[in-house]
Amino acid sequence: MESIYSQAQWKWAADKYREGYTVLQLAAFLCCHRQTVTNHLRQMLAMPRNVNLPDLAECAEEFRRLDQGVDNP
Repeated sequence: MESIYSQAQWKWAADKYREGYTVLQLAAFLCCHRQTVTNHLRQMLAMPRNVNLPDLAECAEEFRRLDQGVDNP
């Protein structure tokens, strides 16, 4: 499946889903259709958790760094 996002970025999205963010929240953050997010999450066998989480916008810099191959600040 070809994507505008790197594998590291989709892994990040799957991790955020596992933390408890919804498909709708991730789709809005990634600017893509919720079915696209769902398809990638299914490929990664991601299962959600329900907890209180910060807004995904607070994670934007962490997400952008993944495309540059920088995993840690």
